[in-house]
Amino acid sequence: MKLFTYQSKEAYEKLQKEGELKITSLLDCKTYMKHEPNDKFNINPFRFPYALIRYLMKQNLKVQTEETVFPIWARKKWEKHERPNRKLNKLNKGMVLIYFEIPDDEVFLSDFDIYENILCGGLNFIYEDEEEREAAIKPSKTDEEIFEDCKKFFTPKILAKATSIQATFYKLRLDQVKKVKFVK
Repeated sequence: MKLFTYQSKEAYEKLQKEGELKITSLLDCKTYMKHEPNDKFNINPFRFPYALIRYLMKQNLKVQTEETVFPIWARKKWEKHERPNRKLNKLNKGMVLIYFEIPDDEVFLSDFDIYENILCGGLNFIYEDEEEREAAIKPSKTDEEIFEDCKKFFTPKILAKATSIQATFYKLRLDQVKKVKFVK
């Protein structure tokens, strides 16, 4: 599968030096997410949506790992385009754009817009029915129950309608990289 990802210069240097890129600690996460060294990086808002994507990856991918803290994000398609456009490059100024190929069975694909809504703490827009909406956001639900509810938004049927498709995977190897561009 052909994908592309934006990574920090530090992440790209690690990929070159170690031959692979994977997020095995919160420090890796802070570095790759392009935060300044003195920033107070708060991972808490990301814990639930990241745990959700790991849960879905564990259920859908044959390749598993326990050594990574978070998956790596990439794109398959952005706003109907299968490669980056100027708008996306503008948002990622100063980053490294990496084009690569990875086996299909190592990648979990999902609709970026739906996941972004979950990342921002909402499921409301997804439900047309008021009762379903209320049931989905009950605070008494466990994470596992919410994960199960969210599974229906990560199906091939929904993915077929997506204009922006994100890809998550556990590691990127240097030999999978096809092209690199520094975004200015």
